[in-house]
Amino acid sequence: AKGKRVLLACFNVALGQDLHDAADRINDTEPGSVTAGHFHGLAIRFAREAGLADVPDYGDEHSDGAYYTDVLPDAMARAADATGPRFDAVLIDEAQDFPGDFLTAILCHHTDPDDGEFHIFFDANQAIYTRSFAPPAGMVRCNLAENHRNPRTVCELLHSVCDTPITTRLRDSRPIERVATDGAESLVKATRRTLHRIINEDAVPPGEVAILTVRKAEDSILAREDKLGNFRLHIGRPGSRRAPGKISLYSIHRFKGLESDVVLLIVEEPGHKPRQPLNDLIYIGASRARGHLVLLGREATLHQLHEGAAAGVE
Repeated sequence: AKGKRVLLACFNVALGQDLHDAADRINDTEPGSVTAGHFHGLAIRFAREAGLADVPDYGDEHSDGAYYTDVLPDAMARAADATGPRFDAVLIDEAQDFPGDFLTAILCHHTDPDDGEFHIFFDANQAIYTRSFAPPAGMVRCNLAENHRNPRTVCELLHSVCDTPITTRLRDSRPIERVATDGAESLVKATRRTLHRIINEDAVPPGEVAILTVRKAEDSILAREDKLGNFRLHIGRPGSRRAPGKISLYSIHRFKGLESDVVLLIVEEPGHKPRQPLNDLIYIGASRARGHLVLLGREATLHQLHEGAAAGVE
């Protein structure tokens, strides 16, 4: 609204794609006003625009971790040396996943990095890629304590798996469903039955349903099925966009930052042990649900989550 050139960056690839598409819609009426995407994709884009021929594009899956931690942040900074700073305001979402040198590299593109508009948004409970995040010195901190996405029942669960007080005005909501499963075949059958009820009986459009799992979507037990009943799933593979009108199957990691009206959250898959604590993954996965949440896992795990959520929320 101020006529400034804005850079909006996040960490997660799928969220970056959504933000990029939203920016394109803004740019249809205000050409060139917003540039948006995930950090590593923006680094490659800026390197190309700056003519840096030595920066490879390996896409969103590469085995060499240094490509993401060193090569692309360096390319982001060097690109600014070639093109000059181009943005009057910089906004960072998912800042808890940004190491300090990532923020420094982005600020190289700010026309006034010392006194210009710079806003970062972060949730320490979602820090699954780095545990060392601290806001840059001198920034004014505002605590956004009120939850405007999740209904009260979901907020009660979130409160039970993290130490952060949660306040919500969204009182009316369905109880969280807990569907006990025991083994791979049980998980497939329970998911199939739940999808049938939600889509055919509750009349929820398939595009408003997301299945999130603790492991990579392409490695999930559900991804091995050609169909779940009458439903075909869109598998959230690296670099793929959400498919309008289709049920999404994503890992919790890859869906971070996105949201869906109905979320089926698979808290356990047979034969898989998550690297992160289960409470962290549940916090991230459950907070994607705008309306209704279904938990699928072993009965003992679901009972433990139910007991914790009974503690309540403000």
